[in-house]
Amino acid sequence: MSSLGVEMAAAVGNAAFWDSIVNGSEKGLLLYLSGRDTAELMASPGPQGHFALELAAFWGHLDVIKILIAEGADVDAASPTTGNTALHSATIQNHGRVVKYLLFNCDPRASMDILDHVGRTAGDLASASEVTWNLFVAAGYKGVRRTRSELQSLGLPMDDSGIAPDSINGGHVVLTSRTTAPSSSAKDPKDVMMARRYGDILAGDDDQ
Repeated sequence: MSSLGVEMAAAVGNAAFWDSIVNGSEKGLLLYLSGRDTAELMASPGPQGHFALELAAFWGHLDVIKILIAEGADVDAASPTTGNTALHSATIQNHGRVVKYLLFNCDPRASMDILDHVGRTAGDLASASEVTWNLFVAAGYKGVRRTRSELQSLGLPMDDSGIAPDSINGGHVVLTSRTTAPSSSAKDPKDVMMARRYGDILAGDDDQ
C-alpha cells in the first residue's frame, strides 16, 4: 500500500478505496465498491481535502475516473482545500486524454470556468500547453489564452516545457507517494522520473 493510502486510511478507514484511486487500480476499486453504498464515498473528500475524482484526474487514471463518475461522483466537485476540480488537476498535469474525456465524453461535461482558491480557471491552466489549450478551444472555452507572464502572476512557475512541477504547491495537490509510474508505458527509472515531472508522458496521443 502506498504511504498516501495509509495516511488516508488512518483518517477515514477506507484504505483499499483510496489506494485504488491513487494507484489506478480499476479491479481494486470495483472490488471495494461492490455491494457498498457509494454515495458517501463519492461526496466526501479525503483527509487532505481532495475528492476521489480529483485525485484520479491528477494521476491521469482515465478508467478509474469513468468508474467514479458512473458511481455518481460530481465531475465539478471542488476541493475545499484548493478549490480544484478534476479538470483543474488533469489540466495542470497535462493529462490530455483525461482532459478530453472530461470536456467531451462524460455526462455532464466538466465546467471550464470554475475558479480555484487562487482565482484560476482550468482554462487558465490550459494556456500553458498547446494540446490542452486546443482541447479547451474545441470545447467552446471563451477565455483568453494566458501569456507566460500572466501565468506566472497567477502563481504558476514556468519552465521551458510549460508549467513547472513546483507549481503544484501553489494551490494544487501535492502527491508524491504513488507506488506506480504515472504512465503504464514508463518502465525505465529515468522515464518514470520524467513522467512524474511533466505529467502523463502519453498526454496528447490521439488527442489533437
